[in-house]
Amino acid sequence: MSDFILIVSHLFEPSVNLVISHLERYGARWRRFNCEDFPLLTTAEFQTRAGNASFTMRASGGDWSIQDARSVWMRRISGPALPQNLQPGDRSFVRGEVAAFLEGGLANSDARWINDRRSERDASNKLRQLVAAEKIGFAIPETIVSNDADAIRDFVERNPGPVLFKPVSGYSPIGADFTDEAQARFSQWGQVAINVEPPRNDVEIVFAQLLDPEKMKRLDSLQLCPAIFQKYVAKAYDIRVTVVGREIWACRIHSQLSDDTKIDFRKMTLAGNIDDIKHEIFDLTAELEAKILNYMDFFGLEFGCLDFVERPDGEFVFLEINPAGQWMWIEQITGAPISERLATRLMN
Repeated sequence: MSDFILIVSHLFEPSVNLVISHLERYGARWRRFNCEDFPLLTTAEFQTRAGNASFTMRASGGDWSIQDARSVWMRRISGPALPQNLQPGDRSFVRGEVAAFLEGGLANSDARWINDRRSERDASNKLRQLVAAEKIGFAIPETIVSNDADAIRDFVERNPGPVLFKPVSGYSPIGADFTDEAQARFSQWGQVAINVEPPRNDVEIVFAQLLDPEKMKRLDSLQLCPAIFQKYVAKAYDIRVTVVGREIWACRIHSQLSDDTKIDFRKMTLAGNIDDIKHEIFDLTAELEAKILNYMDFFGLEFGCLDFVERPDGEFVFLEINPAGQWMWIEQITGAPISERLATRLMN
């Protein structure tokens, strides 16, 4: 297959099907590569010959070469499905080799990327995000990131009022359990393991939360693990901004109307009350839109989801960006045509 759109994802990413529906409506040629499938269900090869490099994937649906892709949507990366009877050391080795092979092979392309993997890694670092935000001119919360309990206590003393803390690397929602579907797909290999995370009942999600007196007493435990501490910004609303190319959709989330979502609106994904939280698309000022596009350009991103706080006085305060953030729930609630624009961006 040549002149096609490549979608790199994992097996159970629902937003991919939404974008594919638009690609098919437009008659676009596409291939989907689920990371779990390699190496058990697919083979691949990277070659250099006479000064030319090639990367070819051989799958049941047909062979494809990354050199023939017109654009690549790097939606989500996941580890491979591997037989559960592999020794832990062998499993770790294979995962590392597979990741290095795929990343090097897929990068061997001049196609449009949404997003370039290196740009996405750079933009995913929350410390880099804050430095860039200040350079662009966003208001940001006063912040300290540390494993030094005394430094954090000093920060709290300098910032009277609530202080919020959150993990440095983000959080991973548990999501739905697709164990049965995965086992059916790889049944010829017996029992397989896809993720290296602990069993679901052992997963603890760390949302942003306020630093109360009880947690203050436990600050010394941070010696082993740094965290982000920020002066809490009073909210009128949470703002989720989704950017595709040069198009922007700003969604005002009425998070302060529910105790579950006052501190971190993402808790609605666990509380199951997304539909009860009002969402509305609205227009940003031209100045703020320009800063957002400059921010995307700073990291070289084609797609990203930015989170802001809208203060009661109307000021917008930047919190963070997720270069591979979720948007489907916003589209379903508000009708914003985000998936359709992603499809046309990939086609053009």
